[in-house]
Amino acid sequence: MDRLPADCISRIMAFTSPKDICSSAAVSSAFRSAAESNTLWKTFLPADYREIIAQAPSSSSSSLLNSLSEKALYFHLCDHPLRIHSGNSIIALEKESGRQYIMIAARDLHIMECRLSSWTWESVPNSRFFQVGDLYIEPWFKVKGKIEGRNLSPRTNYAAYLVFKLIVNKSCGCRRLLIRTKFEEGNNRLVQLHPAPKGNPQKRGDGWLEIEMAQIFNNRPIVFRMKKFDDRCRNCGFILRGIQIRPMSPLE
Repeated sequence: MDRLPADCISRIMAFTSPKDICSSAAVSSAFRSAAESNTLWKTFLPADYREIIAQAPSSSSSSLLNSLSEKALYFHLCDHPLRIHSGNSIIALEKESGRQYIMIAARDLHIMECRLSSWTWESVPNSRFFQVGDLYIEPWFKVKGKIEGRNLSPRTNYAAYLVFKLIVNKSCGCRRLLIRTKFEEGNNRLVQLHPAPKGNPQKRGDGWLEIEMAQIFNNRPIVFRMKKFDDRCRNCGFILRGIQIRPMSPLE
């Protein structure tokens, strides 16, 4: 293999994964040279990565990212999620595979209120977003959102997670707090937030809670809705950070 031109080795490496490329770079100087190829790393960036960069909320961010080599840009997007749209939502790459994932912030969701519901927007510690939605749940609420397929990796299985915190009022008297979710691809679930069923929700490394809402296959824009189902809960707090869509592992 060392006798092959670096370009040929790079083309072979393109059929592996970023993790394999980093490991093979230690094999020999020829492999190390091939692993530095920007043409190689471009194959692991989204096909429309320039358009994704253009979604950055500031021109200075776009200019910085456009100045990076393809390899440097790949690892930058893995380690530093890119703020898009209003600057509240983020998009990033999974380091081992290059698959895209996205977090749609509460600010970028369409929140439909009823007469007695009250959302407030505030900055919260341990959140990457500028603001999160803080709601003291009255009779009901509905949330709608849409994720463009171009912001996710094509032909990839994803799981959608609700990222939130609860402030449970023990004097409320509610026995259950349920969220009904519906994705256009036919995924419909009743998700129980309180009391927490065994194993759910999961606590994240950033201190927030998450619970899976649906499993989806990315081949078109993803439209989803969710609403509170149990109208007896009137005094519990619900802090919505957003909806995260991330690739499923092969074993899921």
